[in-house]
Amino acid sequence: MLINRSSENSGMDVQRALLSFWMLILFSGCSLVGEKQFWCQPDLPYRQVGQTICAYPPSMPESSANELNFAAYCDRTGSPDATAHYLNALEQLWPTLESGTVDRKYDPQILDIYHRTLGRFLVCAQRHRQYVPGAGVVIHREGGTRTVPIRLIGLPWKPSDLQVIYPVQAYHADSLTRQVKRPGWGLPIVARRKSPSHAHPGEQFLLPDSTFSVTAILKTEAVAVNDTEYTTSQPVLEFYNPLDVTELSVAADSQPLAADFSAPFAFNEICGTSEVDPFEWFIHPEMDDGETGLFFLDPWQPGKIPVVLIHGLLSSPRTWVNMASELRSIPGFSDRYQIWGFHYATGQPFFNSAAKLRGDLNVALAELKQNSNDPALDHIVLIGHSMGGLIAKAQISYSNDYMWQAIANRPLSNINADHASRNKLYENFYFAPQPSVRRAIFIAVPHRGSTLATRVVGQIGSTLVQPDPRVRASHRQLVANNPGVFSREVRYRIPTSIDLLKSDSTLLRTLYCLPVNNNVRMHSIIGDGRLSIGDGRGDGVVGITSARHPGVDSELYVPTTHTEIHGRPETVCEVWRILSEHHSQYLNEISPQVVPDIPATTELNTTNSTQSARIVASGN
Repeated sequence: MLINRSSENSGMDVQRALLSFWMLILFSGCSLVGEKQFWCQPDLPYRQVGQTICAYPPSMPESSANELNFAAYCDRTGSPDATAHYLNALEQLWPTLESGTVDRKYDPQILDIYHRTLGRFLVCAQRHRQYVPGAGVVIHREGGTRTVPIRLIGLPWKPSDLQVIYPVQAYHADSLTRQVKRPGWGLPIVARRKSPSHAHPGEQFLLPDSTFSVTAILKTEAVAVNDTEYTTSQPVLEFYNPLDVTELSVAADSQPLAADFSAPFAFNEICGTSEVDPFEWFIHPEMDDGETGLFFLDPWQPGKIPVVLIHGLLSSPRTWVNMASELRSIPGFSDRYQIWGFHYATGQPFFNSAAKLRGDLNVALAELKQNSNDPALDHIVLIGHSMGGLIAKAQISYSNDYMWQAIANRPLSNINADHASRNKLYENFYFAPQPSVRRAIFIAVPHRGSTLATRVVGQIGSTLVQPDPRVRASHRQLVANNPGVFSREVRYRIPTSIDLLKSDSTLLRTLYCLPVNNNVRMHSIIGDGRLSIGDGRGDGVVGITSARHPGVDSELYVPTTHTEIHGRPETVCEVWRILSEHHSQYLNEISPQVVPDIPATTELNTTNSTQSARIVASGN
């Protein structure tokens, strides 16, 4: 009998695709449909109809208009002279804007042309390799060389870290529900560091391909000529940190500094290094090539409390882009907090991932504390969505012997195993709270499991996970060397993440009951927008009963689904309320006489649900 292998493989591919589709709907935060993603560079600084250039506004200096016409011609023809002409135009536009701020009558059209001109100036400077990271824009022409120096204001990065810059115009990324921006002066850009500089403490935790928000201003300053009483005008390119700097000094006035908080996340999704599909990483957890673990969005900044975001099952750090954008847009957040993240292959055994975060935190804190005795490092906040909340719970709990006794009826010291296997077991099942973690926020966390894990889709998904053959062989050898010792839950195979979510999982029930560090405050944010078979009211994946945890300081019920809850405005506002409270307590501990000035509540500039969230104080 002949078998058509092509047809067989095709059928398996179809089954796998259907399963992928349903599991992504049920568990992940990814958008499956929507507008095509795109990233656009700034347009030319004028509009063109056919061959006729639309008239510039009356307040536009004629010399600037002429320079822009020359620049646009060179730009279209690919001449490197475009950069010099755009620079000449900017040098003439800036004084016009400055003089307009004196009587508060600057022309918004001139500001728009200035921003567009600055965008094309930066695009052309990079295109023709005139932008030199760390040095500025260097323009070589027959008449000589001009250098526009760079000045960093408020940025935790080094000048050499701004290796490539991308002016922001228009974009669309699937993971963003809305673009979070602040209008004002300056051109938002995305800066990219494509290779490490080894200039920052905790360098190993910075992403190898980092993108971050910057706002650019090109202004002119008077500088002395050869130590004489005469001055000349010198252009300077200023790069501001829009997370910490909100105002720009222009002449004798202050203007709001523009910012685009979502752009770095969008750029990374659209143009950055391709991310491994969360489903592929679930099926093949051995694909980990060193890209998993703890990471910093920006270089470590002493005095700012780390907030660690932990994603859930069949997901990735990208699921946090909406919350991260919104939090960074709130005045006061970036003054007091810095965002860290934790990335893990969700098909790995749960306790491996929890141990990985525990180890990474230990390494990061040890290194950073060698550089500074920073009390903020001892007030870390963990925020976990779905399974990420269970990983957070494992960082604040005492395992004692409880976790080991949940899987074995013999002490670990009496187990017949090689040294490496014994150490791995101890690392996974014996742990104490990370003392630097002082608060945990659980968002739609299945503390008592989910019935989805026991349904057909969950059972099939669990069997699809393909652990490393070496790990599988080691597990089989361990069980064979210790007959009758291990519980049914771990005897026949290494439990997957989905196995842990079964409501009858002994491991999950034990994790739920573990004692928690008394110094840690806990909070729950619970979805209450769907009904599901077996779980009752909840978010469609996690029931309310499962999402509740004893001993939390507060509970917030949000009328939404499991995949949307951590990006909802109500959730972001609640997280900020909790962080405000946390910072107040932090100030009281390090300096009791300091009066905190953080607002307890805030409103996001977006449309909230027609149904209101309800918050319940809890102490049981």
